Amino acid sequence: MSILSELKNKIERSIGHRNYLRQEYIDLKNKLRKLEKKRKQVEEAQIIIQQIAKQTQEELQYSLSEIVYLAMSIVFDNPYSLNLTWVPKAGRTECVLRLKKNGKLYNPMLSAGGGMVNIAANSLRYAILNILRRTQNIRGILFLDEPFPGLKGRKANSKALEMVQKISKELGIQIVMISDERTKLKTILKYADRVFYVSQKEEDLAQIKILK
Repeated sequence: MSILSELKNKIERSIGHRNYLRQEYIDLKNKLRKLEKKRKQVEEAQIIIQQIAKQTQEELQYSLSEIVYLAMSIVFDNPYSLNLTWVPKAGRTECVLRLKKNGKLYNPMLSAGGGMVNIAANSLRYAILNILRRTQNIRGILFLDEPFPGLKGRKANSKALEMVQKISKELGIQIVMISDERTKLKTILKYADRVFYVSQKEEDLAQIKILK
């Protein structure tokens, strides 16, 4: 093989390799363009998700705190309000609940009396049920079994019954509650739409009387 033939072959191989590299460059450039487009789409989606999350958090803050404060203000003269803080944790966002009064935040499990926690916990149940009714078409019925064990005194328990009645009417939900008569029967009759009195002596069958 002559020198010219060898040079020609080398040139052809170089041209082929150049063309291969050129095509690879074009392919990589197109992939980079597509990846850049996807990156922008992901960033835009993240912005939308953040906006929706912020809006949802604000709506939850309003919906929950409004009902909790309404319940608290009916039962207590100097009520707490509800404060929600959203904290990123392990790749998710958690909601931290605190009670607030006079500009200070309190852990409800450590800094507030049992009665206060009972009212706050039950008012949260009402608020969450109200949200589920609007978003998931769930029936507004709530069953409570002696929901205020930490609430002391007939006055506070009477106020709690008044609160249950007002919340029920305000939100349009039905509340079925078992009471251990921490207040007078006439007070229960005042705030309940229907009252069933259940009694049992030793091994006899339970007797049910409709009082209202």
